[in-house]
Amino acid sequence: MILDYTFKDRNLLVEALAHPSIRNIKNVSYQRLEFLGDAILNSIIAEMLFKYFIHDNEGSLSKKHVQLVCSDTLYEIALELQIAPFIIMEQHARNNRNNYSQNVLENVLEALIAAIYLDSSFPRIKKFIHTHWSSRLYDLSLAPADPKNTLQEIVQNEHKVLPKYILLSQTGKDHKPVFTTQVEVPNQEPVIASGPSKKISDKNAAILMIKQIQNENEVNKD
Repeated sequence: MILDYTFKDRNLLVEALAHPSIRNIKNVSYQRLEFLGDAILNSIIAEMLFKYFIHDNEGSLSKKHVQLVCSDTLYEIALELQIAPFIIMEQHARNNRNNYSQNVLENVLEALIAAIYLDSSFPRIKKFIHTHWSSRLYDLSLAPADPKNTLQEIVQNEHKVLPKYILLSQTGKDHKPVFTTQVEVPNQEPVIASGPSKKISDKNAAILMIKQIQNENEVNKD
């Protein structure tokens, strides 16, 4: 697990990683910490956006906030931190791939945020969140808020049809899957992208297709 943080109180780390399946044995799970972590994350992300996007109005900031704290973003960061193998759960639960689901991983990430905060300080957890979310601030400036919807609007306006998404493969382990998607639209070369879920791989493919269309339009202008 790549947290770049050493816990003084190991019990907080154990609680943050404790799946509800062991509650009957140890009377502990990540769910209370998840509640606190969600509030901390929302507060710090709001401040980051307020300071970075100084010309944005409330509505624009709210849309960006939703993107940075949404399920897909938390899932991507949880995978980057390699949290899944360290989740503490009963053996029968470990054999159920649903216990490595997107929802579980994002819940554990929020619990870890709370645990680091309680074990250290607000400035320390602020540093942690800045480290893992800052690069995504720049992505907000470059990519459309909803790439699949944006691509759909472009294709429907031009061709009166919908983009076609094809799942090419699903590989990797249960706790670290890789989905690969191809998207096809008329008069364009198909593009392929991957992600830790089908939803994210579709989104990444849509972003690439939008860029391809935009690049072609720029060339045609010249």
